[in-house]
Amino acid sequence: LALALALAAPPDADRREAITQYALGRLRERDDRPAAAAGHLEAAARLDPDSTEALRLLVPVYRQLGRDAAAVRAARTVLDADPADLGTARQLAQALFDGNRFAEASAALATLAARPELPGKPALFLGVLTDRGV
Repeated sequence: LALALALAAPPDADRREAITQYALGRLRERDDRPAAAAGHLEAAARLDPDSTEALRLLVPVYRQLGRDAAAVRAARTVLDADPADLGTARQLAQALFDGNRFAEASAALATLAARPELPGKPALFLGVLTDRGV
């Protein structure tokens, strides 16, 4: 049991370093330095693999860098852990579209548009409708 618990959560030092790397990544992203942000956020994700926060922020950073396949992988990982994350679901569809995977992008947008909680988020709802060409 102790071994399972030790493997389930990163050591305190790794968690602290992951938080530091995440904070630096957010700062670089806000300073419009996506390549530097990606490096810090990737380090945070490696140091704390159970957390999806770094991956969630990596999705738009990867898209900005033109790394569509990496954005799709990160978005799918986040959505596996948190299927209710509608913003990441939309970013997934956009990354698929950017990567010329039009059928997958259309299917992802259709699935997102059918979510019952979407109309309660007007800005996201409008964005999804715009993405779908409605």
